[in-house]
Amino acid sequence: SSSILKQLITRSSLTLKNLYFKDIVIPWFQESSSIQRHLAAQICQIFIEAESSHFKFRFQFYFPLLEQQLNPDRYPKRDYNSEPTSEDFLINQLLKLFHKSLEIQSSLVHDKKWSKYINPIWFYIENFYLSYSNLWIRVLCLKIIGFLFSQYSTTSIVEALINSKESEEYFL
Repeated sequence: SSSILKQLITRSSLTLKNLYFKDIVIPWFQESSSIQRHLAAQICQIFIEAESSHFKFRFQFYFPLLEQQLNPDRYPKRDYNSEPTSEDFLINQLLKLFHKSLEIQSSLVHDKKWSKYINPIWFYIENFYLSYSNLWIRVLCLKIIGFLFSQYSTTSIVEALINSKESEEYFL
């Protein structure tokens, strides 16, 4: 079914793509049901796959919602021994979505234009999701952080550690 949606998006005109995104994906992200938000995240991933680097034109709608959805204050604190919940599946889908965004547009790591939304997401990953109760969410966070590190040279990482300074980028 995702391949059919991908083909539909790929073959649609820009006007229709915008309509699908603004009238389906965005409202579903704002629903109270975690299942609808989960579906919105999945459809958004399909948009990223279909549009590739052209998806960057949707960032203005997408990043504020992603930052809002990944805010850990939205979710109850969980015990490490608890069973996965629908919120866990949603968080996993949202983190996959963030990772996919970084993969298609790796310059986002350094782009000051989106740091207002991306830096809080990095903060949530580092301070909440890396120690989240479910292992697969922690593993995905490690993968995302690995991607972050891959965007910097060893020299720039060492320099940042030695000469710590304020920066608009989360990491350096």
